[in-house]
Amino acid sequence: MVVVRRAVPDDAEAILVLYQRSIRETAAAHEGYDAAQLEVWSAGLTLERVKYLIAETVVLVATDEEAAEGGGTALAGFVNLETVAGTAESSGQSVGELDMLFVSPDFGGRGVGTLLVAEIEQVAARQQLGRVRVDASLLAAPLFERLHYVVDERYTKAHGGQEFPNTWLSKTLG
Repeated sequence: MVVVRRAVPDDAEAILVLYQRSIRETAAAHEGYDAAQLEVWSAGLTLERVKYLIAETVVLVATDEEAAEGGGTALAGFVNLETVAGTAESSGQSVGELDMLFVSPDFGGRGVGTLLVAEIEQVAARQQLGRVRVDASLLAAPLFERLHYVVDERYTKAHGGQEFPNTWLSKTLG
């Protein structure tokens, strides 16, 4: 059974490994990315950055205790939420940014991403955020659209000398 909990510092290495596997295996199977893009993308997160995110933002992890007992992958996915400083709707409500959502290739298509997004939206609501926005990859954007996020902008993101098709989406909470 997959359960969601707040990440702790001891999760940092497993989060980094999952991030890299997700890109090198799941994203690599998607026709929209080439080898150079995948290499730049997979190198885009460091252990130090993961530790910072755990300490300074809300990072949730989905774990599967049954898989861990059987010697499999215990970490099924992770998501993080940051409150965007200085951003507020005309109503005065703050905006949260769902910065990363990654699911282990071992758990793809099993609802882990949907579960993590639902949980992080609950966190955002408890923080009285009026809206959540996400800068989604080509691979993740369809999931957010299915979860009633609205496409704000499709664009090309430049990173590490590579270009990536991305989509800004948002969802009003409550």
